[in-house]
Amino acid sequence: MSDSDSTVRATEESKGGLKYELVLAEPSDITPPPKLASSPPKSNLSAEDIENKLKAAEERRQTLEAQKLNQLSEKRNKEQEVTQKKQEYNTSFMEKAQKDLEQKMEETKENREAYIKSIQEKSREHMQKVEVMREFLDVQTDQLLKNMQEKLENAIEARETQIYVLQEKLEKHDIRVTEARKQIEEKIDQLKEWLEKKLDIAQENRERVCKELQQKLRECVRHAEEVRQTKQTNSVSSG
Repeated sequence: MSDSDSTVRATEESKGGLKYELVLAEPSDITPPPKLASSPPKSNLSAEDIENKLKAAEERRQTLEAQKLNQLSEKRNKEQEVTQKKQEYNTSFMEKAQKDLEQKMEETKENREAYIKSIQEKSREHMQKVEVMREFLDVQTDQLLKNMQEKLENAIEARETQIYVLQEKLEKHDIRVTEARKQIEEKIDQLKEWLEKKLDIAQENRERVCKELQQKLRECVRHAEEVRQTKQTNSVSSG
C-alpha cells in the first residue's frame, strides 16, 4: 500500500496532548488473482469405442486398397485391349499384304500364260499360211520352189530368233517377278520384326508401370498402417 492509500490526521486533546487518527483510503487498483489453468478434459472413450474406431480405420484402409486394386485392374484390362487390337491390326495387315501379293502373282502368271498362248496361236496360224504357200509352190517350178523354200527357211529362222528373244524376255520377267516377291517378303518380315519390337517395348513399359503402381500401393498401405498405429497409440495413451 502506498502513502496515498492512507491518511494520518492529528487532533489536539483537551489536556494539551495530541490524538492521532489513521484513515485507510479505498484501494485504487485491485489486481484479480490469476486463474488456474483448467486441466484437460479426461477422455471418456471406453475400450469398446477404441476397438470400434480401430475397426472403422481398418475398413477404410481395406476400402482404399480395394479401390486401388480395382483401378489397377481396369488399367490392365485397357492395356490388354490395346495389345489385342494391335495384334488384330497386325494380323489383318499381314493377311491383306499376303493376299495382295498372291493376287499380283496370279495376275502376272495369267498374263504370261495368255501371252504365251497368243504367241503359240500366232505361230500356228503362221505355220498354216506357210503350209498353204508350200502346197502352192509345189505346183510351181523347181526354181520357184527352191526360192520359196529359202524364204521359208529364213522366215523360220527369224521366227525362232524372235521366239528365243521372247523366251529371254520371259525369263528376265520371271527373274524380276521373283526379285520383287523377295523384296516384298523381306519388307513384310522387317515390318513384322518392327511390330514385334514395338509390342515388346509396350509390354516392358506396361510391366514397369505395374511395378511402380504396386510399389506406390505398398507405400500407401504402409503409410495407412503407420497412421493407424499412431492413432491407436495416441488413443491408448489418452485413455
